[in-house]
Order: sequence, then structure tokens, then C-alpha cells
Amino acid sequence: MRLYLIRFFLSFILTATLINQGKSAAQADEPKGFVIKGNVKNADGDFWEFLITDFIKAKHLVGVPIDKNGNFIKEIAISAPQDLYLSLNHQGIPVFAVPGDTLIINWDAAKFNETFRITAVSSVPSRQDEIDLVLKLYQSYWPKTLDMFKIVQNREIAGNEKMQQVQALFNKYCSVINQNPKSKYVAKVLADQYYFFLLRFVEKINAQERNKNANQFKQYRLNLDSLNDAALKYGCREDLLNENVFAFSPNYRSYIENQVRSNNPFSEVSLANQGPANKEYNFTLGNGYAGLSGLYLSNIIMDWYLTNSIITGYSDYGYENSEKAYQKFKDDILSRSYRDTLERFHDKIQRLRSGTQAPVFTLKNTDGKNVSLSDFKGKVVYIGFWGIYCNPCINEINQYAEKIHQKYNDVVFINICVDADEQSWQKKLKSLKLNGINLLAKGWTKNPVCQAYNVSSISHHVLIDKNGKLIDNVAPDLGSLMDDNNVLDQLLKM
Repeated sequence: MRLYLIRFFLSFILTATLINQGKSAAQADEPKGFVIKGNVKNADGDFWEFLITDFIKAKHLVGVPIDKNGNFIKEIAISAPQDLYLSLNHQGIPVFAVPGDTLIINWDAAKFNETFRITAVSSVPSRQDEIDLVLKLYQSYWPKTLDMFKIVQNREIAGNEKMQQVQALFNKYCSVINQNPKSKYVAKVLADQYYFFLLRFVEKINAQERNKNANQFKQYRLNLDSLNDAALKYGCREDLLNENVFAFSPNYRSYIENQVRSNNPFSEVSLANQGPANKEYNFTLGNGYAGLSGLYLSNIIMDWYLTNSIITGYSDYGYENSEKAYQKFKDDILSRSYRDTLERFHDKIQRLRSGTQAPVFTLKNTDGKNVSLSDFKGKVVYIGFWGIYCNPCINEINQYAEKIHQKYNDVVFINICVDADEQSWQKKLKSLKLNGINLLAKGWTKNPVCQAYNVSSISHHVLIDKNGKLIDNVAPDLGSLMDDNNVLDQLLKM
């Protein structure tokens, strides 16, 4: 592939002026971290939480304890810029941290909007300007962005009209960015918005148009005409595999995953002299092959993709399928940091293979009493990890839970809520009328039970036999148990 001089020149400007990511691939070996601290008045609890992005497993939840005086401080290890979503005042307020930052956050819970402040203390110039820019974009346009989700999903609106509205909203984001002084991470702010719009809106509109007419449809694109800075524009291209943007934009990393995985896999094979044969598609293995073929131009991005796909595969697609992918691709990962990350994870995940003893746990039920997994030895146990803010979880419960519980009255159904406080959990249970053993595991990914069962997304189901051994740590959902001769039927016959 030829490299045009203008591309090289713009790339040089972007790299030299905005961010030096020459060793971005190695930064995972050199975590510096950041500090988040401050004070809250009239706190309604003894901790608050935020989501933080990562190179592996996308996001995880961090709890921040609040002392009796309302003070808090937390140090988090990061090796590159990461996005934070502050769970405050029933919002997910976005900000981003870079290694070496100290973010000072103060608010009064009784009058949040009037008192909420973030101050950045950093050796990196203009960090306060960047924080203020992200907050301004959120406060000005996030409600309109939420409305855009509904517009894009509305099948009565024509594709070109949807795209016009998407482009107009994106132009407003660009207008605010144009007004902001140049700084080291303004390229990140733009890239985050650009690839968010591509992934959440433009790709969905194109998919809708493709479904209408696969042979002839218009491929919509998001243009950057309203952006003033040419170097910033270069960092935002659909067809560019960019290690600099990869290092600082989680939304770009999500976009890469989507692009690689959007190739339609073959789900049926015709073997020589045997004719057609159906084979269950191994998504983790397929994702790995897609990464090798689509990302070979960048070793560091390919290493990240393989590592992330295998690790998340154990949670999403089960042990057996992901173990095949691990054995197939582990030697293709060249980066020491990613290879070591995968090896450490693999050592821990061995406890979740089929036939091993299920991790024991003890949690509180709705009466505040301790309930342990060992209480149900001699019974088949089906665990469902769910959340009150998880719409797919609620839909699954409403549609299937009562029917499945009646169908399998000899099975112990344990329902573990991971995303709520006790009061919200109890209130939701009353409206759901969810039978079975209801338990609460506050803190989700930081809760020992969720860590033990590798629950990084919900809903998540686990099947355990009468001897307390794991049958499947990524068991079929409730809807699948409506089928005849399903895995639960087979287990009860044993």
C-alpha cells in the first residue's frame, strides 16, 4: 500500500503536536495511575462508584469509600488514558483520566447540579480545559444524543433523513471542539465522539439500509467538514488502523472489534464426499481468526484483540469453546504484556471448567439471612446473575422465569442481583414477583462471587450438578430452557 506524502505529513503533525504514543504498546508494562479524591456533603451512603474503561474487558466498576466527614480518596493504576463514568445523581457523567492525574471532585448531594465540580491537577498542560470540554459536550448534547438512539431505531424514518440528523448533531460536537484551545488530548475527545457516532448510529443506519436492499444500497458516512483542524481530521478515518488513536480512545477500540467481527461467518460446511453438515459456530475461535486476518498490519492491536477476545470469550461463550481459541492463538500473541495478561487469566479460569467444584459463596437473602451454595448440595442448582437496570434481564425474567420454575420444581433457582443497593433490589423484586432464592451481590465486578464466576456481563447463568460440580459456567438462558431435551433435562436424567 502506498503512503501518500500528505498522509505522512498530517500523521507527523498529529503525533508530534497532540500526543506522543511511540511507546503506547509498551505502556501496559509501566502503569502510573491516577488519584481521584474530594468531598461530598449530605452523602446518602458510605461509598460511590464509577465505571472505568480498560484495554481488557472494556469496563469495570470501581467503588470509592466515603469516610464519616464526607472525604474520599482512591488511587487507580492505568497505563494510558481511560474514560470514567461517574455514577452520581442518577447519571453516568463522563470524564477521562491520564497517568499522573489527580482529579478532585466535590459536590453536595442535596443540591448536586449547583455544587458539582471537577478540578484536574496534572503535569500535563491544559488538563482542566480538556475536563471542562468533555463536561460541556455532555451537558450540552447528551440528552439530544439519547434521543438520536430512538430516531435511528425508528423504521418509519428514511435512512437519508436519519443520517442528516446524525450529521447535524455531530457537527454541533465539532463546533464546541473547534472553540477549545489546542491541547495534548483534544484528539482523544474528538476520536471518542467520532467513533461513538460511527458505531452507535452510522453503522446501524447502514445495516438497516443493507437489510432493505442487499444488492443496492447507499453507504452512509460521517463527514468531518465542520472540523477546522486538518491534523485532527486525519485521526478520524473509517479505514485507518491507527495505533495512536487505539492507545487513547476506548470508543475506537470498540469500533475495531465491531469492524473485525462484522464479517459474516460461514455457519454450515460441505465436506468432501459427505455433503452439507451443520456445525456449531465457535465465536471465540472465529473472532480470533478474524483478528489475524483483519489486523495483521498492527502487531500491538492484533495482540490486544486476540487477548481481549479470548478473555471475554470465557465469559460470553463458555469454557470449552474459549479454551480451543486459547490453545490455537496463545502463541500468536507477541507482546509480553498481553501474553502475560492472558496467561495469568488462564491460570485463574481453570477453576471454572466443567467438572470442577463450583466456587462456594455466602450472600444475604431478602430477610437479611446468610445463604450458602453448600446449603443445596444434593440438588441441581441453576444460578442467574441479573440486574435491576438490565432490560434484557428483566425481559427474560418476565417472559420465562415463572414458567421455568414451574417446569423444574426439583431444581434450585438462585437469582443473584449484582447492580443495586438493598432498597432498590427489594423494591424491584416486589414488582417482578421473582420466585426462587433471591440474593444480593453488591458491587458487581468487585464482588467476590462475581469474580469467582467470571461474571463480567449480565445476564449470566451457571449450572451446577447435585454433587456441587460445575456443568456449565455460561449456561443457556431461561428462554433456552423452554426447549425439549435441553441441558437441564439431560442433567436431571443422570
